[in-house]
Amino acid sequence: MGRHSGKHRAPGGWRGPPASLLLSLGAAIGVVVIVVCAVALANRGSQPTAQKPPKVSAGPQPSLLLDRSPSPSPTTSLTAAPSPRPTARRPTVQLRWTGGKSWVRVTDAGKKVLLVGVQPQFTVKTFTGRSFFIEIGYAGNVTVIIHGGKPHLAGRRGQIVRFTVTGP
Repeated sequence: MGRHSGKHRAPGGWRGPPASLLLSLGAAIGVVVIVVCAVALANRGSQPTAQKPPKVSAGPQPSLLLDRSPSPSPTTSLTAAPSPRPTARRPTVQLRWTGGKSWVRVTDAGKKVLLVGVQPQFTVKTFTGRSFFIEIGYAGNVTVIIHGGKPHLAGRRGQIVRFTVTGP
């Protein structure tokens, strides 16, 4: 009988990797799948969601009023809730591009153009003055905060909105 090297081969040739290697590889793939799913779910929850639109009425009320028609229409006024005591604050408007890029034009009470053009996602602009007229070309991408209040989507994706913000 001849000498052998201590390696045993199956009659059919190579037997494949050891079971412990396959088990470790399967566990690693499982962990990767779980991490990817967790990251995807976390990112899905952090994307901006459509909020319930504010009520629109004929007269000023203590809530955000937006013109939500898809075509050009008359301007609607926005007013803030009355404060419990008189303040000398001036109107403040913050625009946040949260859903992507969008065209905007902001003019003040004297018709001076404060901002015009396409703004990229993650841009934040704040305006303080007597009153403002704001036009937004792709309203679903822009969040509006008036006088430090609750953030509201300016409208739906693809919608053009026009509104005026007046003092508190």
